[in-house]
Amino acid sequence: MSKAKINSSTNIHKNVKFTADTLAYLISFLGISFLPLIFWPWSEASAVVNKIFWIFLFVLLTAFFWLIGRLQQSQFVLPKNLTLVAALTVLSATFLSAIFSNNFTNFLFGKIFILQSFALLAALFILFFLASIIYEKRQRVINLYILLFVVSVVVGFYTILRLVIGLLIDSSFVARFLPINLIGSWYDLGIFFGFIAISTLIILELWPTKESKWFNLLLYLVFGFSLLMIILANFYLVWIVFGLFSLFLFVYTKTITHLTPLDIKTIKKPETTTASLIDFFKPALIALLISIFFIIFGSAGNLTGSVLNKVYDQAGASFVDVRPSWSGTTAIVKGSLKEDILFGIGASNFDQAWSLYHPKDVNQFPYWNTSFTSGVGIIPSFLVTTGLVGFVAWVFFLLSLLFYGLKGVFYKKQDTLTRLMIFLLFTGAVYLWIFAFVYSVTVTLFALAFAVSGLLIGQLTAGRIIPNFKLNLAYEPRFHFISILSLILLIMFSVASTYLLVQKYWALTNFYQAVNLSDSKSPIELEGMILRTVNLDRYNDFYFRTLVDVGRLNLGSLLEQSDVLSESELRDSFQIIFSRTLGYADRAIALNPNSYKNWLARATLYEILVPFQVEGAAKEAHHNYNQALKLNPNSPGIRLDLARLASVENNDAEAYIYLEEALSQKNNFIEALFMLADLDLRANDPTSASRRLEQAIIISPNNPIVYFQQGVLRYNLDDFSGAIKALEQALKLSPDQVNDNARYFLGLSYSKLGWTTDALVQFRLLEQSNPNNTEIKSIITNLQSGRPALPETQTSIPDLSEDLSDDEEEVITDNS
Repeated sequence: MSKAKINSSTNIHKNVKFTADTLAYLISFLGISFLPLIFWPWSEASAVVNKIFWIFLFVLLTAFFWLIGRLQQSQFVLPKNLTLVAALTVLSATFLSAIFSNNFTNFLFGKIFILQSFALLAALFILFFLASIIYEKRQRVINLYILLFVVSVVVGFYTILRLVIGLLIDSSFVARFLPINLIGSWYDLGIFFGFIAISTLIILELWPTKESKWFNLLLYLVFGFSLLMIILANFYLVWIVFGLFSLFLFVYTKTITHLTPLDIKTIKKPETTTASLIDFFKPALIALLISIFFIIFGSAGNLTGSVLNKVYDQAGASFVDVRPSWSGTTAIVKGSLKEDILFGIGASNFDQAWSLYHPKDVNQFPYWNTSFTSGVGIIPSFLVTTGLVGFVAWVFFLLSLLFYGLKGVFYKKQDTLTRLMIFLLFTGAVYLWIFAFVYSVTVTLFALAFAVSGLLIGQLTAGRIIPNFKLNLAYEPRFHFISILSLILLIMFSVASTYLLVQKYWALTNFYQAVNLSDSKSPIELEGMILRTVNLDRYNDFYFRTLVDVGRLNLGSLLEQSDVLSESELRDSFQIIFSRTLGYADRAIALNPNSYKNWLARATLYEILVPFQVEGAAKEAHHNYNQALKLNPNSPGIRLDLARLASVENNDAEAYIYLEEALSQKNNFIEALFMLADLDLRANDPTSASRRLEQAIIISPNNPIVYFQQGVLRYNLDDFSGAIKALEQALKLSPDQVNDNARYFLGLSYSKLGWTTDALVQFRLLEQSNPNNTEIKSIITNLQSGRPALPETQTSIPDLSEDLSDDEEEVITDNS
């Protein structure tokens, strides 16, 4: 029997001629294997954006050189199978969903650095197609897996080192520069190492590599290390799926004995021996037993899970798996299919479907105001965005892949190594697609699913399970001119796409730079930085929506200069800034009229004019808020905005209605209770106001803002003892016990009761954090002279350094 050999040469690509096809292979080889490692700490963009940019870049470059190779050889050799047809069906359905969504421009040229964008989906299917052609040679697949194993060890060591650093150094400081892992979310890390563990497990159990000691050593090292990382991630779904695969493999190795080479004449009949206990405990059984243990004892309530959670907390690796549930995703599916059963709500528009159809129960949870971009899993999300047509296309693609994979696994007319290679790739592809269906995986895992599926098709073609389709352009005069012209156009398209990609990535990098510098830049400077971003990418509504937020800051900054500017200067400057900012809002709506956030941005802009009684401003603000409410009908936040607008118009009756509606949507909505308490005080009903704040304390007993509001209310009602109790609790619950506003009113309350010494302590602490505040200095002088801290008529909150009010507007609140 001839033994299968693994090329142990350190120079894998020795004596390789650098043709265009070879360059295509090398680029894809490095692109796929290094994808898990991609992280650029010097980049202003997020790790996810950098990985997506990497995928676009290496796929486009691979396609470019592959097309050049076709020109050089004047020949196409393509796998002839339904899976490639199914892939085109998925892309066609996605494209049609965008056309029927009436948002085609934003779909095609808007946000491409998100997982469900058409551009990224097209790049991943191109990767699948190219991998099926480039990786027909078995050694290329082996080389890729070896490098992936090495990369996985690097990823694991990075994660452990990051945890150790988090234990030794301030975790918040470390988190600013180093992500907790290189794959994506914490659970994505577990899924990735589950894939690596299953791959090494199959090779250890079935691959005939006993003569290659270094390769066996690498396999055992990677397998053991992968198990350690799965334990560290401790994701329940990974343990279940990994356990099932381990069980299947264990049974497979014990019952299936027909995996023999085609040339069976040289095989000796196996001798009957008694298996030892060591032989019985193979890696598959060990993996199965470990999986069972953690399925039973690995949850947060058990000892193992509790210990791991303590390690996470101490290392600053806190994480929350926030995604829609199956029931929540089902509700979104039902709502979107009622709108358009064939093509759904439109590609990349899951967040808009979530705003329209999310269940009301979601409002009771902490992440009620989160705009999710996918459902419980990636594949079910396409039922929302591309409708039945798109989802059926996905099912067609996955079933065809499953069909060819099973055919390859049980195909008898092939040698052992080919069958095992197909088994390895088929198992890895099934594992990754399972998680793409049941979990919102990160782009790293989604791209690996496409890449491994392409490798599988390539090996099925090499094993002659899938036939090749050959087209020699030189011998087909009828198609020669058209085909050459088409190849040249495709090459030009790949170059243009690469240029567009780099331009959009540069725009996003500039935008992140502006975000990171927002605290140190003036609104005018910040607007200029974001405008440079817009000059590079004019099709992203998020940029224009951010410009609206910056424009509001500009208007606020201008109003603060009312003492130094003449009335005409103030009016003219205000009109210029307002008109420019309104143009940003209109552009955002034109790019994406189905985003409630764009209408909110326009509404808040007009709301600025309402106190100045500008004609038509209140009507425009109401109109835009109502448009936003149509696109997010279950939002208590928009009802709060409408209540605030009604309050500014002195229409308290309407404000009460909106606030009661908000509380019916979200019965633990503290901000609504605060505003209702303010309205009660305006209606001279302090009893109702106090009751509202008591209710807020019951809802959020550890929230310092609630106690601060209660303390201010007690102070204004001359209940200084009650104010002291509430304000001391607000200080106690504040981060590092720093809350200047609570300390200010606490000092005043001490003064009102004649506790001058205690009051001086509070105001001297305030003086340290507010050294230039003249009012604080005046209060200290008054107290030292035996006078009241403030004149009886002054009880307003001064301009202090620390404000813990949670209803402040943030300039940047979206994901890109």
